[in-house]
Amino acid sequence: MHLAGLIARVREIFANDKVDVDEVRRAMEEYKSNPDDWRHFAQFDPNKFYIGHTNHRLFYGTMLRYTRNLVDTGNGKYNLMLLCWGPSMASA
Repeated sequence: MHLAGLIARVREIFANDKVDVDEVRRAMEEYKSNPDDWRHFAQFDPNKFYIGHTNHRLFYGTMLRYTRNLVDTGNGKYNLMLLCWGPSMASA
């Protein structure tokens, strides 16, 4: 399934008053990640700078920070987002 198909499927699921979470999970699992689908959503905010510390000294760097990018507003019931991390960053 391509990203456009995933968006269409999730919108269809959320069109109902009662949402089956397992059905949403299955739709997400069926999507095969393809950078050509989502590359234009993968943006970093150039105004966000990494602020950290070493040996109790504050420093500023140019490392790309975590950014959330909206892919689909989900007919007002959900937001589909692409989360981006810079090199050597990860989710907790």
